[in-house]
Order: sequence, then structure tokens, then C-alpha cells
Amino acid sequence: MLKLICWRAVLLLAVVSSVLLTPLTAMAQKLSDRPITIVVPTTPGVTMDFLARILAEELKQRWGQAVVVENKAGASHSIAILAVTRAEPDGHTLLSAANTLTTNVGLFKTMPYDPVKGLAPIVKMATSAMALAVNPSVPAKSVREFIDYANKHPGQVHYASTGQGTPQHLAMELFKLATGVDVGHVPYPGSAGALRDLVGGFVNAMFIPAHSALSLAAGNKIRLLAISGPKRSPHTPDVPTLAEAGVSSILVDSWYGLLATGGTSKEIVERYNKVVNEFLASPKGQSELAKQGLTPEGGSAAEFSELIVKDLARWTAVVKEAGIVPN
Repeated sequence: MLKLICWRAVLLLAVVSSVLLTPLTAMAQKLSDRPITIVVPTTPGVTMDFLARILAEELKQRWGQAVVVENKAGASHSIAILAVTRAEPDGHTLLSAANTLTTNVGLFKTMPYDPVKGLAPIVKMATSAMALAVNPSVPAKSVREFIDYANKHPGQVHYASTGQGTPQHLAMELFKLATGVDVGHVPYPGSAGALRDLVGGFVNAMFIPAHSALSLAAGNKIRLLAISGPKRSPHTPDVPTLAEAGVSSILVDSWYGLLATGGTSKEIVERYNKVVNEFLASPKGQSELAKQGLTPEGGSAAEFSELIVKDLARWTAVVKEAGIVPN
């Protein structure tokens, strides 16, 4: 009987200890009592902002951590990127970025930040193909018709981008070089204004991440002429590739990733990497990104770092060979 009582006491003590230690364990998962800030280089409501906000919610739920999303649009994302490179490398300041991070370096002679030393890659979150879109007032139903229309109206056709050096800008400049089409560039500080003016007819065309174009195209507010990827997008199966339309030298997509300040410890980087990879592989993560027409990616911090270095070399070479300069 005494042994039975002792065992019951031990079991009761174990249960009580488990209950008492649970909040302490959960608290230990927090990075600290200070809030985490995810800096977004665009205006609210677009892809990088969307990814930052779903990640902020995930961190709040998993770590019990306060997370703030801060939008710093402008200067081809440089304002936001510079702010993160100057932050303390303690994991409390993150950057929700796109491959504009790598295209800027090839386009501009001087940069206020070092994209390799100034940032610590965490994970590649998602990708999306680029689509060539026009306002419905443009009487072109194909790439060939758009080229003919633009050439018949020199100086009158203009395209929008989300800023100098962004993938949207370089995609159209490569398109111009490949086809000889004459269109003018109108840079915007972010996607919201560019899309608004494309829909409103203030600009005629734009290369846009395909997922951002889905609802607008479905509502006949824009018309999609082609996809820039190597194959048709499952989200727009009826839209041909540029190669199918006779323009085979343009392969541009958009990737989106998470980075910290350069010098952030490997331990902190791996903590974030684990959370993001688990979220991207979860039914919730797959569903949330699919609703936006995004392809979930994931992977290691080292793989993302290699992609950035490779893209820096690629875009620097492309800009130099094509002779692309800022307007």
C-alpha cells in the first residue's frame, strides 16, 4: 500500500511539474521580450507584404512573440534593405525581399548597402512567373499584335514598373531589346500604384508577377499576353509563354525570401528557417500561398545564399551585355 501511495505521489508530481513548466517552455521559445520587426520594401497589400504578415502571425502563434510589419517603400527597395543592413544583428529585424535585391546591383553603379555582407539569408519562401499584361484599351490580343501596335504609335505607349532595377523593369527592357519595340518607362515606388494606373489606362503595359494578375485578368481589368517562364503557368494555362510567342530570350521570374541583418548568428537564422519551412510544408501554408497563386519553396539558408550570389552575377552580366541603364 505504501509503495502504491508513493507511486501515485510521483505521478502527481510529474503532472504538476509538466503543467507548471509548459508556460516556461513556451516562453523560452521567444527570441526575447522585445518585438520582432519585419521590414517590407513595398506598399501594403502586395506579395512581400502578404508573406510578411502571414509569417508574423505564424511567429506569434508558435513563439508567443510580438511581431510588427513595417512598410518602407521607395528607391527600388533600397530604403527598406538599407534599414535592415543597419540594424543590430540580433534577429529582431527581418527583411521580406524579392529578387530586386539582386537586380539592383547590376543596374546601379553604386549601392548604399552590400547585399551579401549586409544581409543574412534565411530562406526562399516562394516564386511566381512574370506575365506581360496590357490595359484592355490596347487593341492587342497577342505579343505580336502588341509589338505592331507600339511600333505604329512611337512615343505613345508606356509601361509601368515597380521601380528602377526591379525585375519588372528589367524584364521589359530585355523585351524591348529582343523585339525592337518602342515603349517608355514609368517607374513607381511599389506595385499598388503601378497596377492602379495599368488598370486605369494611364500606362499601357507592364510585366507583373503572374499571381498578382489573376484576379485582375479574371475581371477583364487587364489582358495577359504571355508568361515569361519556360513553361505555361498552371494558374494561367491558356496564356502562352513568350517563347511560344516568338520571344525566346527572356526568362524572368520573381522569387520572395526572408533575410536578417548581416552577422546574425547561425542559431537564430536556423530557428527562423525551421519555422518557415514547417509552415510552407503545412496544409495551411500550402493553401495560403496557393490562394495567391504562389509556388511555395523553402530549403536551407545555404541554398538561398547560393541563389542570391548566382543571381547577382547573372543580372550584373545581363545588364552589362544589354546596355540597360536607369532612365
